[in-house]
Amino acid sequence: MNAEGAKLAIAPRPRGGDRLEGDIPAHHNDGIDTLVSALTEEESDELALAQEAAVCAGNEIECISSPIADRGLPFSTSEFGALTLGLLERIARAKAVAVH
Repeated sequence: MNAEGAKLAIAPRPRGGDRLEGDIPAHHNDGIDTLVSALTEEESDELALAQEAAVCAGNEIECISSPIADRGLPFSTSEFGALTLGLLERIARAKAVAVH
């Protein structure tokens, strides 16, 4: 398994609303291929990030939602395990993954 160039990062959430159009391209410019959001739907709405997935898609970034409530645990250990394996596979293919 050659993971040269692979990256795993923790990133701040993008700023919402009109600023989303500036923050997501910055992730693309930093080489991010996959962006994972741990925000709940309510948090995304409150932070004006409802369009995050669409803006990511327009910037060639895969956006994955895996909501975890503050101070909480993933809802499903099997789904979270599958997500983790999928991210490991991306990293093994030298993809850059960021989580917020």
